[in-house]
Formats: sequence, structure tokens, C-alpha cells
Amino acid sequence: MKTIIQIISLLFLFSSLAQASVAQSPSVYEDSSGNIYIQSPKQFVLIAGDINLPLHVYPTMGLLKLRYSNGQWTREVLSESQFRAIESQLQLSASLTERLRWQDIDGDGIRDYVLFTDASSYHDASLISVGTKSGAIRALKLPSGTNLANNYQLTDVNGDGRLDVKSGSEVFLASANGTFLYTGQGAVEPASKIDTTAGSFRVDETGQATYTVPVTLPKGPGGITPSVSISYSSAAGVGNAGYGWNVAAASAITRCTKNIATDGKQQAVRMQKSDGYCLDGNRLLLVSGTYGAANSTYRTELSNFMTIKAIGTDSSNTGPKGFIVESKDGDTKYYGDTSLSNDSDAFVKPAGSSAKGAHTWALKQVSDIFGNKITYHYTTNTSLGYHLLNYISYGKVKVDFDYTDRNTRQYGYAHGGKVANVKRISGIEVTRGGEAYRYYNINGDGSKHDYIDSIQECTSFSADKSCKYALTFNYKKDTSDVGFAVAANQTSGIRTTTLLTDFNGDGRSDFLYTNSTGKVLSVKIAGHDTDVITSNLKSVNDFKLADVNGDGYTDIIYAQTSGSTTKWYAKAYQPATQTVSDMICDDGVQPYGAELMHADYLEQVQSAETVSSEAFSQPASLSRTQLQGRGICYPHEYVERLSFSSAVALTPGYSSSTMFVDIDGDGLSDWLSSYGRKLAYRKNIESDNALGRDYGALDYFYEFSTADFSPDRNNEGCYSSHSIERKFTKSADINADGVSDFIVRLKTTYSPRYQGVPGCSTTAYKDKLLLSKGTDEYSKFDYDFSGVEDIRFADLNGDGLSDLVFAKDSGWQYRLGTGNAAAPLQSAKSLSILSAKMGTESYRGNVHFADVNQDNIADIIALNHTRVVLREGYCRWVGDGQPHGIEPEVPALAEEVTTTSWRNCGTGYIWVDTTYTDGMQATVWTGKTTSATSIGYTEIKLGSGLRGTAHTLKIGDIDGDGLVDVLRSSTAATSNATFAHYRNTMLSASVASHKLTKVTTGFGVETDINYKKISDSAVYTHLPAFNTLGKVNANFFSPKFGMWLVSSVYSDSNGSGSSAQQVGVKYKYSGFKIDKLGRGPQGFYEIETTDPQTNIKTTTRYHQSWPLTGKPQFTKSYAIRQRPGPGLWCT
Repeated sequence: MKTIIQIISLLFLFSSLAQASVAQSPSVYEDSSGNIYIQSPKQFVLIAGDINLPLHVYPTMGLLKLRYSNGQWTREVLSESQFRAIESQLQLSASLTERLRWQDIDGDGIRDYVLFTDASSYHDASLISVGTKSGAIRALKLPSGTNLANNYQLTDVNGDGRLDVKSGSEVFLASANGTFLYTGQGAVEPASKIDTTAGSFRVDETGQATYTVPVTLPKGPGGITPSVSISYSSAAGVGNAGYGWNVAAASAITRCTKNIATDGKQQAVRMQKSDGYCLDGNRLLLVSGTYGAANSTYRTELSNFMTIKAIGTDSSNTGPKGFIVESKDGDTKYYGDTSLSNDSDAFVKPAGSSAKGAHTWALKQVSDIFGNKITYHYTTNTSLGYHLLNYISYGKVKVDFDYTDRNTRQYGYAHGGKVANVKRISGIEVTRGGEAYRYYNINGDGSKHDYIDSIQECTSFSADKSCKYALTFNYKKDTSDVGFAVAANQTSGIRTTTLLTDFNGDGRSDFLYTNSTGKVLSVKIAGHDTDVITSNLKSVNDFKLADVNGDGYTDIIYAQTSGSTTKWYAKAYQPATQTVSDMICDDGVQPYGAELMHADYLEQVQSAETVSSEAFSQPASLSRTQLQGRGICYPHEYVERLSFSSAVALTPGYSSSTMFVDIDGDGLSDWLSSYGRKLAYRKNIESDNALGRDYGALDYFYEFSTADFSPDRNNEGCYSSHSIERKFTKSADINADGVSDFIVRLKTTYSPRYQGVPGCSTTAYKDKLLLSKGTDEYSKFDYDFSGVEDIRFADLNGDGLSDLVFAKDSGWQYRLGTGNAAAPLQSAKSLSILSAKMGTESYRGNVHFADVNQDNIADIIALNHTRVVLREGYCRWVGDGQPHGIEPEVPALAEEVTTTSWRNCGTGYIWVDTTYTDGMQATVWTGKTTSATSIGYTEIKLGSGLRGTAHTLKIGDIDGDGLVDVLRSSTAATSNATFAHYRNTMLSASVASHKLTKVTTGFGVETDINYKKISDSAVYTHLPAFNTLGKVNANFFSPKFGMWLVSSVYSDSNGSGSSAQQVGVKYKYSGFKIDKLGRGPQGFYEIETTDPQTNIKTTTRYHQSWPLTGKPQFTKSYAIRQRPGPGLWCT
């Protein structure tokens, strides 16, 4: 009977279990704090024993709590009792339950969870997956503009065996780690044609990886066809199609900066006729007519046999209305407003400003000799400030460009108007006669950097399209946000005199500091021993940093006293002087011996019958001194050995208010002085001393009039004297022309003309901005900086213009640069993220501006004012006799806290309030623009709060990873300092972040790209440019940090998958040069490639002087023998 009862009981149990588990799916709940709870159906489990017992239990991960905190989703597994305890407080969410998918997404045979949330006050809109076997939770913040519907599907979109999320045209591809990657509209489609999207890879002459996808276009009438391509470069940043990617389709003439190399002087764009003009980046030179006027004609600086004619004059008389370009093949191109119909969209004015002239004349039409036309159409948003190519039409063909919102947007100013980079090209549609012809999907990954994961060629964008296999791309992706971790402490001398800079160009900050007496100035090069610069420093304020020798790296200038004489000296960390006879010099056309290129022989060379005058290609306005350094000299053999030069006594006399500026835009540090109402400078000139440079005769370059100063008070019996307040003179390149601009405080000192005149012993100030109009010319502006104690320059909105940031006792304020020559700075606004206390003397010196997260926006790093606990509140005994207990000895806390829970004091006690004092908290605020004028900040605290204000904050790159680190010291002011080091952890120093690392064709053929830092001797040999004196050539910069170069490339040749055979090429480079006078990068001196399959090594040497920049001098190839012996040369 007992057995029968057990059987009946089991039958009832099985029945109930069956009913309970029929086709059930998980339910989703929410609580009042926005947390999400997943409840899966219970499962039937049979427990084996004498009598098998069936149980109805929740599966592993059957009860989950999903919580959103600090930008991340976390999961917590709940027991049944924990869930039951809170179940009454939960609200069933019908929408989240509908969105939940319970399927196996990682191929382990166990169903996982997928759901998405909307944005709320508790969490971001997110797509979440939870692996029920691994327990891993992955979440993707949904990009703005995405439109996931509740009826989305889990399906394998791209055939990789993983379930992707698809909702209409929205696709999120599943990755191997469970994260979904947003591809945007137009995801990779299954190939319906046995072909692959075409593309070509190469390593260019600058050592960068490039990839080009041509866009197939049908021929128009007479065979006329525009050129459209999608191209990648590992040197590019944010492109118009994605990170590193740009669509090349149009052309434009723009205003551009004049430079010394072409014009003999620097000059920014001023929206005037005298501006420089560039055709697709190539400078235009006047051939006939009046520069900038109607009917004037031009050619490109490197002639390509085109005739360029200016058409009309804009209504404000600031330049042409358009240009007509006739090429040697008979095509005629129309730029801007040339009186064609509907061509106003090609005349691009500064957005949101009153300017009537154009800063860009976009290509509007191309006509061949038979009258066949290609027309370009644009769309403009003047409120935000963008101008985009909309479509191209020719014959019956139309090429449309589809755009989507960027996930990271940029706003700012240029030419006095707004600019915005908020869209990227997501697809290119080609139709012929209204019928679909081609569609190119440019599929982004949805991350903040808009990496392009694939490009696929299809016949159309419609559902019945036919597609080729897609090209797919892999990168060293890094979407991490900035963060800081405690690293090893750093040591220095006196903290208040410590400066951080890079003396040897290795990317790591070196330390310069004094001892406690202020007499010994020492430098500690990272990874090297400490050097004493001088043991007789004039004072702790008498050492400065500038690039004196012109090599692009920081030098030390210091005042040293000997007896009663004080002089300025300089030392540079530089290579030894080269022997002239051991060098070969190149003037840009052919190499000469060093003695021929020396200045003493310059006139002979220029007049020599055997040397063409075109070889020098210099404007007549260039000085003999400028010409002297133009030739580049290279040692036949060079081994890098750097050390500090011997001390060089500089020509200028001692003055404590010395400043270094660039008056003429040649990239060299000139010596600024002031005398009375005049500003003067000494030019940085070539010398035969150990540095190769010194300072020339005093040259007055600007004089203020008496009307610029505060008014005289002669009628009040006061005598007036005028001077420039040297200590307040500030300099920066505000208009981005390469020439220093100045903020100058003019001082008027009043004194009584005769005894007894009241109110005359006073001073008055007026402030002026001198904005460069070009070398030796300035525009003058009045700005009120009364009460301002500190002025800084920083790019707060990332538009490439210097903004003004300044401190008063009432707090920090800023003025944004506009790029407008007539009104260069906006009105002052409060930098409200910094409290008023931060503008006071105790705090403002520890405020820094630098880009800590590599978004081109200057962030704020500071010791922020805070209130720290001096003594915690407590209950104090005031009764008779002994207290009932011991009064608490409470240690001071690091940060201000509330202590109300201690206020319930017993009989005989009174409450003594917590006392606080001013303190400092190391803090980073990262900036982000939401419009041209709006900047928001996110706060990151480093460490804990500190009592008092006797602390110092420094910034630098301690580990050479290209990121800003933070150093904080509280060491006594008279002792050698120890700095707490907060290392920036945003990127890995050993990884070529954001670079393309693999290209896979539709047939599975892989090309792997490897990179090394330019500082790695395995891929690059540093070779400085020398001049004919054997010293560093100050007209060129030879970087040895900050670049990644392609070191090797391997591609599949035979087989596939793990059995694929690869062939490859290894690369090595030397002698990269940058012309500082306006020509820019001149490429490498030599590039060496090695074929590992054949052991053939090929070396190509290149010209590095304009106009032959980048052209090979010669190429040689030879076989590398496996055993010792001479190589086989094949030239």
C-alpha cells in the first residue's frame, strides 16, 4: 500500500511539473531603483536513489539581478529565497519580457539571455547578453539613432556561426566574446555572387598602411566618368567615412596659410584677397593680373599645366566668387559661383557668421571638350556648420552619398564661423536611368571611434539585391575611457622648481629641478644618470625651457653668476658636431660636397653656369641666412650619441623677464624684450658655437602709441610715464599662422609734477592683443583683463585654435578663439567647473590644461579646492565628576563627511561639531563639446583629499606611452621631492591602437599588417638633418617618437585557414624629416624592404628637398647570403 501511495504521489507531481513547464519563457521584472531581474522557468530534475525523487528547481543562472553602476552592467545570481524575499517589491515589465530572447548564442548548447533596454534615469540604452554557462555579462551602449524593435530577431546575418541581432535594417553582429557590435544600416549580406569586393593594399612612402576600394561607376556620355574611391590610411584619424577612412570624390579650392617656403613669410587666413589659395592642398601662384582679383590667373606651385582663372569678386570684396580651371586634357572645371545654374551650394561661407566671402570654392561641374558634364551637388547646415557632398550626376547616372550620425561629434570655429564634424558616409548608391547599379555598404562597428568593420559591393540597397563577398577589416581597437592607476613614485629636487619636459625626444618626460639653495640646477634624463647643468644659478626663477638649436627638442637656458657678472647660457641634449668632409649634402636637385653648400660659396653656386637657378627654387624674399640652412647634409655613417652640449654664453644681456617667442614663423625660438613703449626681439640665427645657434642684434618690431595707454593727467598736475608690464606679457599662436601673437599689459605710472599734488602716486593699466597679420605686421585689439592674475592658452573645444583661459580671484574664465581676423576672441565666459577658490593664489598655480584622452580637447588637471576634516565631531563630557565613557579619539578623515549619527549624546555630554579646513584634491575633468560654444566636463578624482595648500601638481608622460600622467607631491618645500604617480591607463604603450591589422577578402585571403614604434631600432634608424657646419639643421625636424610604422606585411598565397601559406615583406626606414618652413613632411631618407622568401633586400634612397620631395635618388637590390660573404648586387 505504501508503494502505491508513493506512485500516486509521483504521478501527481509529474503532472504538476508537466503543467508548470509547458512552453514557459523567462519573465523580467524591475525594482524602484531601475535594477532588472530575470526569472527563468523551473526545470525538472530527477534525484537518483532507492526511490528516484523528481524536483522542480531553478536552473543555473535562473534567477538574476542586473545592475547598472558607473557606466557598467553587472549581474548577481540570486537564490530562490533571496528572490522570494523581494518579489513583492518587483514590478513585472511587459516590454522587457517581450524583448528577452532565451537562445544559445555562444554555441555551448545552453540557452543564454539577450535583451535591450531603453535609456532611463537609471541606465543607458543598452544591448545586453548573459552567458548562462560562463556567467559572463556583455553590454553595448546603443548608439543614438538606433531603432531596435521589440520583435527583433536572433539570426546569423554574416554566416560566421554566431547569432546576430537584426531589427529591420539595424544589425548588431555577435563577436567571439559575446559582445554585439553595431554595424549601422546596411550590414554584411550573404554573398549571392561568386566574387569579392575589390580592394588594394600598399605601404606608402611614409611607412603607413593604406587600402583603397574603387567604386565602380558606369561611363557617361562621351565616356565621361568621375573618380570615387574609399580609402584607408593608418596615419589618418577621424575621416569622412570612419576612423582612418575617407571617401575621395570631389575637389575644392580653399583659402590656406601662406608660409616662408613659398611666400617668404607666414600669414594666416584673414578672409581677405591677400590670403593664400590652394587647389586640393597645392598652393596657387599668380601668373597674371592682380592677386585675388577677378580675371587673375594662377598655376599650381608644382606646375601640372592647368590654367586657373579667378571669376568675379564677392560682395564684400574679400576674394573671387569662383574659379575656372582648364586642364591639358581639355576638361574644364568650375569651382564656387561661376554663374552656372544652382551653383550657390559650391560657394561655402563661414557658417553662422555675417561673412559674405567664401572660405571654400567646391567643385561644381566638370565639362569635357564635347560639352558632356559631371555636376556635384552639396548640402549645407549653417546652424551647426557642415558642408557635405550630397550626390554626383552625369548623363543618366547618379551617385548618392548616404550619411549617418557619428558616435563622437566635434564642434568648433574656423574663419569666424561654426564648424561641425557630426556625419560620416555610410554608403554609396549608384543608379543609371533610375535603375539600381551598385551600392557600397561602409559598415561601422557602432563604437565611439566608428571603426569600419567591412565594405561590401552590392547591386543595390533593396531586399532583392545581389552582393559580392565583403571585405572585412580588423584593428587594434581601443574604445576605453581615460583612467588612472597608482604607479611607482617619482623623485626630483625641490617640488616647486621642478619642470617636466622631454630633452632627448624619446617621448618620456625628464626632470629639471634645483636643490634647496636654489643654486644647483640638475636634470634627470629618463633612464639615464643625473647631470648638473650649473652650480651657480642666479635664482630659482632664472632658468627657462625653449628650443634654441632648432632640432625640435627642448633646451635649457639659465642665468649663471660669476663674480659680479650674470650671463644667460644654454645647453642642448644633442648629437656631436659632424665632420664636414664625412657628409654629403643635398640641395634638392643633386648632391654637392658640403663646402659647396656653405654660405661662403652660396653666391658662387647660384651664379655657376653648371647649376640651374631652378635648383634652388626659393622666393626672392628669402634672406641669405634662411637660404644658408636649406641644404640637408647626411653623414655617410651615423651612430646616435647624445649628450648635453658645453655651456654656450648667449649674446643677450641678463634680464629676469626674458621670454621666447617665434616672431617670424620659422619655427625657431626668438628672444623677446621690451623697452619703453616698444617690443623688440633678437632673431635666432646660425652660429659656429656648440649649439649652432645664437641671437642676433636687437630689432624693434612694434611700438605702442601714447593713445594706447591710459590717458595722461597733465591737467591734474600729474606726470605720466609709459612702459610695458613685462611679467604680464603673454604669447601664443592664437590664429594658427605659426607666428607668435601677444597679450600685452600697458602700464602708465603717475607721479606728481611738484610737491603736494594729491592722487598722483598711482598706476593704471590697459590690455592689448596683438594678432599677427603676417611676419612683422599686427592687428591691435582692446580686451579687458583687469583683475586677471594668470593667463593660459588651450584648445578647449578641439577645433585647432588656441583659446584663452584666465584666472581672477573670482574664478576662472575663458574666451574661445574664432579664427576671425576681425574678432579673434569671443566674449568671456565662466569656466564654472572650477570654483571661485580655484582662481586664488593658493590654487591657480596647480591648474593645468592638457589632452588626457586623445580627443584633441584640452582637459583640466588640477588640485581642486575641497574641505577636509580637521577633527571629527564627538560627544564632549561637561557633567560633574568623571565622564561615563572615554571621549572618542577620532582620526581626521581624508574627505568631508557627515557625522549626524553621533549626535545622540548621553546625559552630561554635549555635541562638538566636526571642524574642517581648506584642502586639495587631485582631480581631472575631461571635456566634451556638445556645440561650438558648449563644453561639458566629467570629473575623475585621483587619490584622497589633502589638508592645506602646500602641495604641487605636475603633468607629463612618465612611461612614454603618449598619454598625460599626473604627479602630485606634498614633500616639504626645502627637501627633495617624492611625487605620487598616477599613470594614465587609457591605452597600451605596446599596441598600435586604432591601426588596421588585418584585411580579409571575401575568399578568405588574409593580409596581416604589423607595426612598430618609430623609437624601435628594429624598424627605424634616427638620422638627424645636419647643415653645412656639421650642426643640427634648424630648418628641419627629425622625430623619433610619436609615430607607428609598418614593420612587416604577410599575405596568404596558397591554401586556406590554418594550412594557408604566407608570403611577406619586412620594412625598415631611416631619416624621416619635416620641413619647418612650410613644406611639411619630406618623407624618409631611405626605405629598406626585405623579402623573407628570397632573401632579396631592396634599398631606395629619396630626395628630401622640394621640389623633388619623395622622388627616388636611386634603388639597389642584393641577395642576402646565408653564409658569410659578399652580397650579390643588382642595381
